[in-house]
Amino acid sequence: MRSVHELVTAALRRLTVIGQGEEPAAAEMAQGVAIYDEKYAELAADDLVYWDNSDDPDAEEIPELVFGALTRIMAEELAPNVGQAIPSEQAENGAGPLSIGNKGMRMLRRHVARRPSNTPTKIHAY
Repeated sequence: MRSVHELVTAALRRLTVIGQGEEPAAAEMAQGVAIYDEKYAELAADDLVYWDNSDDPDAEEIPELVFGALTRIMAEELAPNVGQAIPSEQAENGAGPLSIGNKGMRMLRRHVARRPSNTPTKIHAY
């Protein structure tokens, strides 16, 4: 499990705003935490989160399996705020570059998608 503090730090490192071993300034961290809270609410509304979001940015609640995807999403959200263009990455299927946040969203959606069980759903009449 990882924390929001680690997530914001990783996103800023991906943007090369801070180097390896450096920590974000207090203002950068506060801005990153606020952006994460907004993004968490958006993702929760779309049923794309299954972890908690506490008020403590040092609480380890983010699963390792989604950390890479969230780092990309947060990097896209933070880029304009730190004066950087939104980075792009190669799509997994080789179809061309896409924004880092879009790639992160694809990764997250693929992770939380459930395969159909092919089990019939019972309908209850009330």
